[in-house]
Amino acid sequence: MNNLKISTRLSLLIGVSLILLFIVGSLGLYGFSSSNASLQTVYEDRTVPLEQLGNIHERQDGNRIAVATAVIIATPEAAATAVKTIEANIAEVTRIWQAYMATKLTPEEAKLAASFTDSRTKFVQQGLQPALAALRAADMKETQRLLVEKFAPLYEPVDRELQALTKLQVDEAKKEYDSAHSSYVSTRLMMIIVVLVAV
Repeated sequence: MNNLKISTRLSLLIGVSLILLFIVGSLGLYGFSSSNASLQTVYEDRTVPLEQLGNIHERQDGNRIAVATAVIIATPEAAATAVKTIEANIAEVTRIWQAYMATKLTPEEAKLAASFTDSRTKFVQQGLQPALAALRAADMKETQRLLVEKFAPLYEPVDRELQALTKLQVDEAKKEYDSAHSSYVSTRLMMIIVVLVAV
């Protein structure tokens, strides 16, 4: 090294500095890109589905409340209002669920979603649709029977699976955060090492 000319030494120093600068810059860009990808996943695949599941839960509960209210008030007007609410909620839950199913699902989530689809179909076909028919006929006695005998046992698995799907979103978001944090720690360590080597 002592035999090298000053200009050669400077060239080597500049060359090594540029390589180290490139490495630090690349690590920084990788870190930003990885962080951005994690945030996108948390938003698109976890936060949006959480909102969708919350809306579904709210509308499912709204159907039960609409039927119970119609039974308590027991007027043709209350029955008509309940019919309108339930029909709108069924359509909206179907729309939201289709949007939810278009998101990226984990294998466990896909299994829970399939189970929820089956439970909800039973609840609609064996609980809500007969209740709608009874409400349209202003048959409050039959509506009350359905509310007591059908709604609770049919809705229990629907509610349980919605809660499981909601918990899964939180758990998956936590995993994504842990992965992003681990990546940040590794990238920071590499950058520190490269800077120390450069110094």
